[in-house]
Amino acid sequence: MRKEFVQKCIGTSRIIRYADDFVCLFQAESEASTFYSQLGMRLKKFNLEVAPEKTKKLIFSRYKTRKENQSFEFLGFEFHWETSRKGNRYVRARTSTKNLCSGIKRFAEWIQSNRDKKIRPLMENVRRKFMGHYNYYGLMGNNRRLSHFWFKCLRILFKWLNRRSQKRSYNWKGFKELIEYFGIPKPEVTEKKIVNSFRL
Repeated sequence: MRKEFVQKCIGTSRIIRYADDFVCLFQAESEASTFYSQLGMRLKKFNLEVAPEKTKKLIFSRYKTRKENQSFEFLGFEFHWETSRKGNRYVRARTSTKNLCSGIKRFAEWIQSNRDKKIRPLMENVRRKFMGHYNYYGLMGNNRRLSHFWFKCLRILFKWLNRRSQKRSYNWKGFKELIEYFGIPKPEVTEKKIVNSFRL
């Protein structure tokens, strides 16, 4: 991208990469098409290949309408354009549906297999899992999906804590007190800058 293509571009271009995942942005659609057609051949020189199911060319511009623009997934997020109440265009990122569902599923599997552990180490681990999720997915504009993860996982936690014995351990009031005692965090925004990278 940088050595072979950027210098030849008339419009602005940019690459955003993490390990082997990357997004390339082009101001001119013709240059995006040229790059897309040459990408496979370029990667072959390094014994690499494009994953067809993960690679596509799409329109993503502040100057296009909502119908013209498309969304894309990158590093577990869905990116798309939104319009604010004041009429300004901005990039919004939210947890991808796939990653949200898999995160909830992993939490359910973990608490099911660890529910018999002592309550303090168990709840400390729960707290770390929530914080880890917020630290990665805690972007501005992602509040709804953060809250969805929090709500679903707390329901799952309530269910399995009450299966630690034949007798029901907690009602909702007692469960809420337990959550507050161990400082299980509510959804929070922890990072604000990533979405600005996708603006040209």
